[in-house]
Amino acid sequence: MNDLPFHLLDNILFRLDPKSLGIMRCTNRSINSHISNDPNFVSGYSSEYSSRVGSSLFHVGISLGDNFIICHHFSYSCDSTSVKERSVLEFLSCYILGSCSGLLLLFIDGLFLANPLTKRFRPLNHSGSKLLSPIFGRNSQITSRDDGIEDYKARKERRMRVGFVVSPTKGFKIVCILEMETVYGFEISDGDSWRLSETTITTSSKSLLTTWMKPVYLDGTLHWLRNDGSIIAFDPETEQARFVPSVFHRGGPGTKLIFTEDSKKNRLTLISGTKETISVYTLVNNSKWDLTRQIANVYVNEIDLLCWQLIVCDGKCLVVVENTHSGYGVVHVYDLEANSWKVSGSNEFMGMSIGDFYKFTPSLVFVEGDEQEIIASTEKRIISALTAYVDGDRKQQKLYPNLDKEALKRVGILMLEEADKQRKKQSTVNHLSAIKTERESQQAQQRARDSKNIVDEPFSVSAIDRSIRKAEWVKTETDQILSGRCPETDGTWLGISTRGRVAFLVEAGTINRDRFNGAESRTLEFLESNESPEDFAKSSAADYIRNKNTAAFHLIVADIASNSMLYISKPRFSDYGIVYTEPVGPGVHTLSSAGLDSDVGYRDLRMRHSFCEMINRERLPPIRDIAEIMYDPVKAYESVLLSSIFFVDMKIGYEHYGTRITTALVVKRTKEVLFFERYREIFNDDWDDHDFAFTII
Repeated sequence: MNDLPFHLLDNILFRLDPKSLGIMRCTNRSINSHISNDPNFVSGYSSEYSSRVGSSLFHVGISLGDNFIICHHFSYSCDSTSVKERSVLEFLSCYILGSCSGLLLLFIDGLFLANPLTKRFRPLNHSGSKLLSPIFGRNSQITSRDDGIEDYKARKERRMRVGFVVSPTKGFKIVCILEMETVYGFEISDGDSWRLSETTITTSSKSLLTTWMKPVYLDGTLHWLRNDGSIIAFDPETEQARFVPSVFHRGGPGTKLIFTEDSKKNRLTLISGTKETISVYTLVNNSKWDLTRQIANVYVNEIDLLCWQLIVCDGKCLVVVENTHSGYGVVHVYDLEANSWKVSGSNEFMGMSIGDFYKFTPSLVFVEGDEQEIIASTEKRIISALTAYVDGDRKQQKLYPNLDKEALKRVGILMLEEADKQRKKQSTVNHLSAIKTERESQQAQQRARDSKNIVDEPFSVSAIDRSIRKAEWVKTETDQILSGRCPETDGTWLGISTRGRVAFLVEAGTINRDRFNGAESRTLEFLESNESPEDFAKSSAADYIRNKNTAAFHLIVADIASNSMLYISKPRFSDYGIVYTEPVGPGVHTLSSAGLDSDVGYRDLRMRHSFCEMINRERLPPIRDIAEIMYDPVKAYESVLLSSIFFVDMKIGYEHYGTRITTALVVKRTKEVLFFERYREIFNDDWDDHDFAFTII
């Protein structure tokens, strides 16, 4: 390895993920020196890695008294399946002050510099700063929770006065701007000491710095935007300041604005947006904002829309987030090269503002003096939460400093169950109200047709009967499929083929709100296709139009021969075609209307407990006994409908609900398949059962 030319060595190392690269550093001193000390390697690997994984948006917000961190991954190609990551930071203060060259400047009861990719962090001394005190100093006037939230918001706005810059060769600088009407001063730190710069600048016009607007770092200079469109610029290295007298007319009160840089053209950019149009302006000759582009804004559903916001634009992609009344945000990405919008994912954006979001591009960049000193466990856990996101850790981390893992899990489940109880009650009320309104409308239309003596199809309250019949073999062009079919849609909820392809489906939510657009046809599509689970999941997620018109669902597809299993989910009933995918590993899993491995559903916890108890026995029981787990009719509480594993017959509104079929499926290592089913043809009928046995070919 030592004899390899550097360009070949780099070609190999650039293909490694950060964890593997860290292992390589331990194998050879020469490689360790090359990785750690060669600035060309650091910049090259950082660029290559970020091009593969894309960028992320870090968001720290506050909701119901809880601080939380959200990381949303997106790529410039707009092709990636985006994933929501969330950490709850109960009763803790966590602020992101800046993001530059793969480093984050954080305040968590102290100032920190952290690289989430390399997991290196460094505590910084901020005691000498005169300007950080109004942001992070303790406020003795706070006497209530509401006062605390307002104080938190005010401090977040003041964070915009902090600039953070990183140079791989010159270290980093923190710059705070002090605004005194037309005079501006600057406080500077390199991490160890703070001082007021001798440089001040006086402007000829009076205009305040724009609130909730972060400074932009471009060409070695920090830029702060003022309300009139002019700019205060400061070079942290030379400590030279200048005033850019540009003018920009923002527009009406509903106009959104972001101040950013165009990385492709290396120019400052202002983006102004209304619900109809987004306009892109570029600063020309440090004097004039020129309109360079206009984009038709993404269509928004006015009924469900709570608010919307421009988030980030860098010359390649423009990111827009809609926040809905349900509390979930939909992330739209506009590809500026392809001139097209795509839905990148969904997220929870509470108290949304542009100042809450920081773009993060992974990098190996480090600064002299980085060291993992011993710090309080709380701060270390929060930094670990940030590094977990960049590392791809999908586990939700709830960070309570005084609870062990098991106690934390119990508290989290109890809190989520209580919130889920209220949500489900309201969801059921809303659904029944919608059914009543729709029925009244249909009856009114029918009366109108009758009064005009128009011959039409008979009126029917019921939509489509999507109940599944008992399982039987169905021959296809490629093999045979064992499944129960829906006579109306020819779909199925569970099936297995003689080739070892398995699929099973659960609809999301307590009650399916759109009986005409179920997802039961997708299970058969997978069973009959030749696509791998990975390819099928990818193509399913990419079919935006179909997903938009499909009810919410949770689907598992698996191929026994390749030992591969994928989870495909549209978790919420909405107008958006957002579908998530993820691999399913070995272990005990549950799938219900709450999704995969949910900790909030009563039936999920009960199923998981029952399966774990059964697995811990010396020998597995017969398949008929395994199926008995699914006969459990116990509900969580009377007010939550359909919360038991076994649904006792009931009517909700005009719909009839209840368990008609229970299936147990066992696939042995020898590829022998056991299939047991208990069924009844109609509700209130006697139960019957049958079983099948075959070997996967």
